[in-house]
Amino acid sequence: MEFIFKIGDSVGAKQNLEDIKWLRSHLNETDKNFWKNTGRIPVPFRLFIIERRQNECPGGIQKHYLCRYVLPDGFKVEWFNETELTNYPEEES
Repeated sequence: MEFIFKIGDSVGAKQNLEDIKWLRSHLNETDKNFWKNTGRIPVPFRLFIIERRQNECPGGIQKHYLCRYVLPDGFKVEWFNETELTNYPEEES
């Protein structure tokens, strides 16, 4: 079984992308202007794959990715299952 993503890829967490999409769809013009003027437009986390691992489980093979991403207070590193990840959107503002 092959991995979908490779080390060094930029990916997004599906749940985070859905949350951002929902938030943007519910902002009124005042909120949009506030986000734009403060330079804090909500964008999805960009995850960078730094390690991959396969685990054999009773249900089959699970593929996991160790991802690094930046938060306001520093870097965070976390494992994600392949099913939780997707390609990062090309154009985000």
